[in-house]
Amino acid sequence: MKTNRREFLKLSALATAGVLLAACTQSTSPTAAPKTDGDGSDAAPAGASPWDVNKKDKIVLSVINNYYTAGWKKMAADYMALHPETEVVVDVVADNDTYLQKMTTWLTGDDFSQSADIVHINFAASPVGGYQVMYQKDMIYDFRKMLDEPNPYNDNKKVRDCFTPEDLPLVTVAEGQYALPFDWVGIAIMYNKTLLDKEGIALPKTYEEFDAACAKLRKGGMAAPIAAASEAAWYISSFADAALRSREYDFLVQPEDGLWDEATMAANRDFVFDENDWTCDRYTVISGERVCMHKRETKLTDPTTVKIWEQFANIGKYFQENFTAASSMEIQSSFELSKAAFFMSGSWNVGVLNSDIKEMGDDGFEWGTMSFPPYANAPEGFQAGMRTLYVVGNTMGIIKSQGDGDHLERVKDFYKFCYNPKNAQDIFETTLNAGNYVQGPPSILGVKLSDELNQKLEGFVQKGAIKDAFGGIAGQDAYLAADKGVYVQNLNDLLAGKIDAKAFCENCSPIFMAQNDDIIEKNGYDLDPATADKAKE
Repeated sequence: MKTNRREFLKLSALATAGVLLAACTQSTSPTAAPKTDGDGSDAAPAGASPWDVNKKDKIVLSVINNYYTAGWKKMAADYMALHPETEVVVDVVADNDTYLQKMTTWLTGDDFSQSADIVHINFAASPVGGYQVMYQKDMIYDFRKMLDEPNPYNDNKKVRDCFTPEDLPLVTVAEGQYALPFDWVGIAIMYNKTLLDKEGIALPKTYEEFDAACAKLRKGGMAAPIAAASEAAWYISSFADAALRSREYDFLVQPEDGLWDEATMAANRDFVFDENDWTCDRYTVISGERVCMHKRETKLTDPTTVKIWEQFANIGKYFQENFTAASSMEIQSSFELSKAAFFMSGSWNVGVLNSDIKEMGDDGFEWGTMSFPPYANAPEGFQAGMRTLYVVGNTMGIIKSQGDGDHLERVKDFYKFCYNPKNAQDIFETTLNAGNYVQGPPSILGVKLSDELNQKLEGFVQKGAIKDAFGGIAGQDAYLAADKGVYVQNLNDLLAGKIDAKAFCENCSPIFMAQNDDIIEKNGYDLDPATADKAKE
């Protein structure tokens, strides 16, 4: 078994390019999940239904392939067994880029009636211009309306009873709550302890030690000491966070702003970041308009932005070439084959990685996870500690494709069916058993992962995470779709040492500004925070 597993990994590494090309041509047409006997799910709720049970209807749930796919399909099948009048279709989309394209097609026109009902809402928000725009156009459901409703699949307890109260504001903007928490997702570093021990390298405790460890491995013949999946780009956000959080107030909605809402923005008032409490800005609200003003003023060629990219490149030079195009599957295989000592990726890989290494038997190795190490000597203006991404992960929102009424009630009911301790546990277990990705620790109270898996996830768990806006403030992925090639080419040149950070920022400034102008236009910003703005119709 162990030999077969290792041979499989070698073949996987060679075949991945072909698989990725094939995936782009695979049909992503929605297919209904097969009906089952509904075992493992609660009985259909008694009492009057809020929709016409004599009328047939169809709900579409659109998901990215491998992310809880098996779990969602089981929920669809179980729900249809309880509610034969409602067909639930699981639309499985090949990858992130294809999903974003689909959201753009569905939602950027005047008519979004062809959209799926339940989607990865973070992908939907991007092409439209953000959650504020979506609420102004009445495109998405506000889950604040659901929180005090009974969940018939959880003994009619209130929907909010499944969640830690402090977590709910994390998926809320001033205009509404765009999802319910399902899990947590983080970015961190997985390491091959067996390999490090063999090379006489102690587990790095600082940024400087991490740099030195990678340099030693490369000098010893390891071409890419860090296997970096595309999500390793979030490391840029960590550097931006270290550089910018001391002046976070400048980017927040402020009391004199037209957007100010005391109920949701009280944490912003007189805010000063406390390095002894990384959770201090958990509920602060970033001003998109102030961010756009900063970008337009600096053009993202200022010394702080240049230093952020310089610090990222110093570690990114140890990535494999063109890391942004790499799939987690491909890079994980490289790590499992000990071609890299470190694997910078997302928490969703932990479950599959743990299973794979177990299957390798004697060919396996001891491994663990660690957060991004802090500076021993931080650059001027940077904080020493490196916060990382650790946020509510699988944010599934509801598109009001058919407006309010009968159809929306069915969609809400299916959502409640999935978002309760019993069925969410089923989603996690079905997903793990199928070898799909579980993104990270559960957010729904009562849902448990194994002690072993929780131990492996420790490096991802962090009290106090980066403000995800900071990466964008520094230019991370700050481009329009048509300019992606320019960004990627300059990023690859930066990490290969062909250009320095200053040249990178200057080369990318025009595309950064093009995206910034697009955001300004879509949101109707007049670049005067004191006035309330209205999104472009």
